[in-house]
Amino acid sequence: MEAVAKSFLSLFFSIICSLSSYAQVLEYDTYITVNNGVKTTRKSVLVQVNNQEEQWISKVFIHYNASEDLKYLNAEILDSSGKTVRKLKNKEVETRAYMPDGTFFEDDLYKVFDLAYNVFPYRFKYSYEIDNDNFNHLAYWVPIYRENVKTIEAKLTIDLPASYEYNNHIKDISNKREELISGRKVLTYKSSYLRKIASEKYSASSQELYPHVLSIPENFHYGVDGNSASWESYGDWHIKLNEGLDYLTSSEKAKVDEIIEATPDTLELIKKLYYHLQDHTRYINVAIDIGGLKPYSAAYVCTNKYGDCKALTMYMKALLKYAGINSNYTVINAGDDAERIIEKYPFQQFNHVLLTVPFEGDTLWLENTSDYLPFAYNGTFTQNRKALAVDLKNSQLINSPALSTEDVLSLTKVNFNINDEGTGTLSIDVVLKGELFERYSYLNRHATTKDFNTQVVRDFKIKDSEVVDYKVVDYSRDDFFMNLEINLKVQNQIRTLGSLRVIKPYVIELPELEKPIFRKNDLLIRYPINEQHEIVYSLSANEKYNAELPDDILIETKYGIYKQTNTFNGTQIKINKHFKLFGGEYPQSDYEEFYNFFQSVNKAQKESIILENN
Repeated sequence: MEAVAKSFLSLFFSIICSLSSYAQVLEYDTYITVNNGVKTTRKSVLVQVNNQEEQWISKVFIHYNASEDLKYLNAEILDSSGKTVRKLKNKEVETRAYMPDGTFFEDDLYKVFDLAYNVFPYRFKYSYEIDNDNFNHLAYWVPIYRENVKTIEAKLTIDLPASYEYNNHIKDISNKREELISGRKVLTYKSSYLRKIASEKYSASSQELYPHVLSIPENFHYGVDGNSASWESYGDWHIKLNEGLDYLTSSEKAKVDEIIEATPDTLELIKKLYYHLQDHTRYINVAIDIGGLKPYSAAYVCTNKYGDCKALTMYMKALLKYAGINSNYTVINAGDDAERIIEKYPFQQFNHVLLTVPFEGDTLWLENTSDYLPFAYNGTFTQNRKALAVDLKNSQLINSPALSTEDVLSLTKVNFNINDEGTGTLSIDVVLKGELFERYSYLNRHATTKDFNTQVVRDFKIKDSEVVDYKVVDYSRDDFFMNLEINLKVQNQIRTLGSLRVIKPYVIELPELEKPIFRKNDLLIRYPINEQHEIVYSLSANEKYNAELPDDILIETKYGIYKQTNTFNGTQIKINKHFKLFGGEYPQSDYEEFYNFFQSVNKAQKESIILENN
C-alpha cells in the first residue's frame, strides 16, 4: 500500500506540473470552532513549488495578536515522492513585530520561517492553531493564499453550538453545506482560486471582488460585550469601549480656557481647537491590547502629544466636549481603493476614525491625523462613502460628502515663449484642487526641497523640458486649493517638415485603460476629474507664419466631457482644453463605450498645429 501511495503522489506531482509551471496551493484548510466563548482557529496549508523562481513562496508569515494564544505549530518539507525530508525546528521560527510605516508600537506579531528545498518539485505543509476569547467576527475567509498563486482546493469549516446566533454573507461560493452533527451546527464551504482576480483601473478593490465567506456572531465579546443585530447596537458597543476616555488633563483645560475666552463665535472656536490639535500633536500608529479598536485616552494625548487616528479623534472630541460642543466618534473605511462596506451586516468593517460635528443643520467632518489639510476638509481619502457615526442609542450609517466637479477643478495656464526652432521658456501657473492639492499640501508641510522638486518634475515636466524653479503662491492653511508657479526651459517643441513647422501638442495626461477585450469588472469612478488648461504659444518669429489649427471639438458622453477650442490672433496661438470625468458606477457592458471616450479624447489631443510661410 505504501508503494502504491507513493506512486500516486508521484503521478499527482507530474499532473500538477503539466498543468502549470507556477507554484500552487494544493490544500488550504481553515477550521473554526467556538466553545465556552473561546474561538479556536486551526489552519493547514499544503503548497507545491516547481522551480527556483517560485522559492519566494516558501517564506511563511503567520499573523496573530499578542492577546491570542498561538500553539501547535508544525511544518515539514516533502520531496516529489511525498517523503518527509525535513521538519521545522523551534529554533528556526522567528517572532517579529508587525511594524508598518508610521507605526510606533503594535501588538500584532508574525511567526516567520522558511521551508525552502533545493530539489524540484517539492511540497511544504504547515499547520497551527490560535485560541482567542476576544473577537467580534467568526470568519472573514477567502479561498486565496496568495493573490498570484493558484489554490486548487480551499475549505472552511465553522463548528458552533446549536444555539449560537450568527449571520453570514457569502460571495461567489457555491459549494456550501450546513449540518447538525452531534448537537452542533457545522458549516462547510469549499472553493478554489484558478484565475487571478485583480482590481482594474476604475473598479472596486480586489478585496471587494474576492469570493468570500463573512461570518459574524450576533453577540460577541471584544473588550466589552457587544451586539451586531443593528448598527445602533454595534455603535453602543463602541460607546462602552470608549467610556471614560474623553477627558482632558488640568493643564490642557487651562490652555483651552484661553482659546474659549478669546473666541465667542462657535464655528471659529471649533476651527481654533482643530488647529490647536494640528499644531500640538502628531500622528503615529499606536495599537493596543484589544487589537487596535480601543483608543488611548485624550489625557494620554495631552501628555504625550501623539496618537493614532482613534486617540487623536478622542482628544479632539474631548476638546470640543470641554468647550460644550457635541461631536460624534465616527468610523469609516478610508483610502483611495477602500472596500465599500456591506450595509446589511453591522460589524467591524472600518480602518479609520474621524470626528463629525453637527453644526447648524449640517455636519463638519474633521480629519484628525493630518497636520497639513485645512479645517473641515473632506478629501479623496474619506469622501463619498458610508461611515458609522457613534451616538448612544442613535448610532447610524451616514454618507461622507462626495467631492463635486467644482471641488476638484484644477486650472492650469501654460505659456510657451519659443523661437522657430522650438527653444525657449515655459511657465506653468496651476491652481491645484482635489488629489493634487492634498499631495502638495503634504509636501509643502513636510517634504525636503529635493523631494518637493522631484514631485514637481514628475507631475509637470513635459518632454524636452527642464524645471528651472517653482514657488507656492500665497498659500493659507484655510485654503482648499494651492497655487503653484513653475518655470521651465524647453527645446524641440517645434519640428521642421520642409517649409512647415509643426508644434508638438500639449496634452492632458489621462489614465491608461486596459482594452475592452481584457476588461472583467464593472466601472467605479470614486470621484470626478475636472481640469481646465489654457495653452498659449508666443513665437518670436510668428509674424512669418500662418497657423493651421486643429478643428474645435466637443465630445459629450454620460461619463464625461472634453472640449477644445483653438484660436490664432496673428501674434499668439491659444488653445483651451477642458476635460471632465464624472464620478459614478456603470456595468461592465458599458466599458467599451467608456474606453472609446478616452480614446477619442487622446486622438483629439494629438492633432498638431502647423505653421506655414505667408
